[in-house]
Amino acid sequence: MPKPRNARLESASARRKLAVRKKPYWTRISPGIALGYRRNEAAGTWSVRVADGGAEWIKRIALADDLEPASPPAVLNYWKAIDQARALARRQPGEAIDESRPLTVSEALTLYEKDLISRGGSPYNSQHAQLHLTASILSKPVGLLGATELTKWRDSLLAKGLAPSTVNRTKTGLRAALASVLKQEAAGRASDAPLLLRSNGERWGHGRSRHHRNDFRAVVEAAGLDPDQVTLSAMRHSSIVRQLLANVPIRIVATLHDTSVKMIERTYSRYIASHSDEIARRALLDTSQQPTAANVVTLAERRP
Repeated sequence: MPKPRNARLESASARRKLAVRKKPYWTRISPGIALGYRRNEAAGTWSVRVADGGAEWIKRIALADDLEPASPPAVLNYWKAIDQARALARRQPGEAIDESRPLTVSEALTLYEKDLISRGGSPYNSQHAQLHLTASILSKPVGLLGATELTKWRDSLLAKGLAPSTVNRTKTGLRAALASVLKQEAAGRASDAPLLLRSNGERWGHGRSRHHRNDFRAVVEAAGLDPDQVTLSAMRHSSIVRQLLANVPIRIVATLHDTSVKMIERTYSRYIASHSDEIARRALLDTSQQPTAANVVTLAERRP
């Protein structure tokens, strides 16, 4: 298969001219597959991004040959990185499940079925779940599954007329398969090690200095604002205030922002107060228009 050219990424000397940044430089190498290069102060890294069946995942591949000669699989040049990205993204039918890339729900159910058979159990639990899951969920990496999506899927089964007991059996098979994914992820790792990691191998965190917060701080600083004052929460606050000023019912505002009417009234009243004159004036009589005969009504004289 031909390999796409990208003059900015093909050589170490060309990559050194790129700006250092956290966001990778992406190039499309096949339908639904992109190779990414992240420019670092030291050696850069290659990543693969795959969008397949509505699901998207990103995985780090290896170091780039920026500071040392290519030495697969740890250090790859541009051309070898393309080969590795395609290999990770696509498996041919019949091949063993590749544990070097994120496991899909369908693959998790397949592994669960094999485990059931090896233990003398019935593969029905796995097969029944696969029968009722949608194609988009089956093709999605397990790590991208969300509670809302699974809840909608459960409700759709009930809407189709399946008995609650049947829906519960279907959920049980899926839950058992996903639990076997978690056991596989935990194998060989310390009991206190983080279970779920980011695509680059780092642990998730909620501190101000981690992940998306750094990116947002950079945006705020570029806008000439103080990142210690203007945080991600500022976007939520401004959205609430805008909707209140636009006379969106407070109950709807609370629902859209996952809060309560009581909390909005307690927190945002002081922000709205400064706009009270402008809001109240909308209901006042407009005296700027000159009266005409058509809109003047003569009042009856007061009787003694």
